[in-house]
Amino acid sequence: MDHNTENSGKVVFIDVNDDAGEDVNNIIDNECIMGQQGSGDATQNVQKQWSTILDKGIDHLTDAEITSLRFSSLDDGGQFYNTYAKLVGFSIRKDKIKHNKNNIMTSRIWFCAKEGFQTARKEDNLNCKREARPITRIGCKAAFRIRFDQRSNEWVVGEFKKEHNHDLVAQLETQFLHSHKHIKDSDKAYIIALHNIGIKSNQIMDNLIQQAGGYENVGFIPKDLYNHVVADRNSNMRDGDAECALAYLQAKADMDSSFFFRYTVDKESPLANLFWTNSQSRLDYECFGDVLASASSR
Repeated sequence: MDHNTENSGKVVFIDVNDDAGEDVNNIIDNECIMGQQGSGDATQNVQKQWSTILDKGIDHLTDAEITSLRFSSLDDGGQFYNTYAKLVGFSIRKDKIKHNKNNIMTSRIWFCAKEGFQTARKEDNLNCKREARPITRIGCKAAFRIRFDQRSNEWVVGEFKKEHNHDLVAQLETQFLHSHKHIKDSDKAYIIALHNIGIKSNQIMDNLIQQAGGYENVGFIPKDLYNHVVADRNSNMRDGDAECALAYLQAKADMDSSFFFRYTVDKESPLANLFWTNSQSRLDYECFGDVLASASSR
């Protein structure tokens, strides 16, 4: 898969050859199915319009065809640009959103994930032991903006910049870019089911890789799997483990007058921080004058 460039040296598109045509159609079909979940007929009709345009192939797509598109919602417009980005070979991120005086959204813009520049870390900061993050923002100007047209009651394209100042990603690797990584609902249920019977996350990932026929076919990385398991566990804690832990500590306090515990809560969980001490711990502190604390991040 080659990168085509104009005479000016600007990167334009990744050529989609005949061998990759089936993969391109699969990308468009999958993105449309995900976007149509819970959508009405009007949304599906508009989505069918832009999916038909992308079906022609990126190398045959013109700027005029993109700027003439209309969308039923902001999400529809974002879904188009993300699908387009996956076919071309880059990741996107949301940026500026504008409202009118009635606080109604009037426009939204998406940028290439490499837009802007990262704040450089001072090399003379000797106290910072963490390895510096790789440079991912290099001032790319590629962007896509849509605005609301009151006359047609649709979202229309207000700006489209296609040029990138960096190499584009090969088609097989785009699924690992941030905006294209996605764990399917069926995989989510499978992951939690295996985790609940004691199978480790790395073993679950190996199993999914085998089922998919290779790492490149999974659609997400091990970190995404781990984050989903943690999020599910934290969600279940709200109604289960936290209440059980607090009930146990309260029972201990009822039986031991020297037992002490305190906890704090936050918006996401009924148990944010927890401290407890019993009579033996207090005696140990009186003798040794020291404290052993254990902390873990949620």
